[in-house]
Amino acid sequence: GGRIAGRISAATSTSGFDDPAWSGAAIVLIPEGRDRLQHYREAQADQYGRFDLTGIAPGRYTFTGYLDQPPCDIYDEADLPACRATGMTVDVAAGSLQELQLRIKPIAIR
Repeated sequence: GGRIAGRISAATSTSGFDDPAWSGAAIVLIPEGRDRLQHYREAQADQYGRFDLTGIAPGRYTFTGYLDQPPCDIYDEADLPACRATGMTVDVAAGSLQELQLRIKPIAIR
């Protein structure tokens, strides 16, 4: 499978280099075509906001993270737009390695 590694932080600056790391943040990889639960991936960032997800099945995913409460219901397809609003879409190929900076955008209170 593929691999995604990187760092999670709040999107507070325009450059992305001064964003504070989200120590202990939850990282969630949500597969499109939610019929296969085994393709969901979750991880926890280390003290520096670094994460590493391995063995990811090829396909398209919504990639997001959070500190206390998830920005959406990750298992409810109707809530997927809320997940995308805070994270990003990522395509994973077999055997690929992607280094990503996951900068979480602020969300509006519902």
